Amino acid sequence: MQHSLSPQTEYLKRNERLWMRPGRLYIPAWQFSGLDYETTTATDIKSMSTGAANDTSVAEINSSGITAVNFTANLNALDHFMAIPADMDLSFPVYFSVVWTANNVAGSVTWDVRYKPYVTGVTVLGAAVAATATSKTITASAMPAVAFTIVTSAEGRLNGGVWPENTEYVQLGVIRSTTTTITTASFLGLNIRYTRKLLQYGSMKAEAKPATYIASEKFAD
Repeated sequence: MQHSLSPQTEYLKRNERLWMRPGRLYIPAWQFSGLDYETTTATDIKSMSTGAANDTSVAEINSSGITAVNFTANLNALDHFMAIPADMDLSFPVYFSVVWTANNVAGSVTWDVRYKPYVTGVTVLGAAVAATATSKTITASAMPAVAFTIVTSAEGRLNGGVWPENTEYVQLGVIRSTTTTITTASFLGLNIRYTRKLLQYGSMKAEAKPATYIASEKFAD
């Protein structure tokens, strides 16, 4: 069956005519694919990435019924392997932020996100963890004056065009780089924000602008 083309059908194929809100993903720490059952010293679900497994284990936070992965040493990491969202426009920047907490009333944590893009049939799932830094790294985020308050770090940025068009999968690593005062940083999850490519062709004229809050209709100037 042959479909007729008209100005109206062409209008509905091109993203430059749209002004969309950002696409967003939140990956809870316990859903990272780099966790495994590990028995050294203590039996638990722990990270298989860089650092001692016992320094990165899943734990309930403050009797909340919510789990996190506790990072008890700097330079420990937790990795995740995922398919990129089908509506992610790789020509625009991708942003990452870390959601975390701690049993402290002061102090700060500097998190880092590393990546490794995968091309099907080409890239080898090898001996190295995700190791390439984002274009702009995440700055330190401070713990509020009440213990176990939820904190979201500032965003790190991966510039548009860094991942090639044929990237379909990516390995991401979350790393506790440095801390001040805090001994145990509890990693709750990773935010990913991106510009969407909803229709078949082209890109929006500018990257998607985030609202003040995720579901808000208020936008900063």
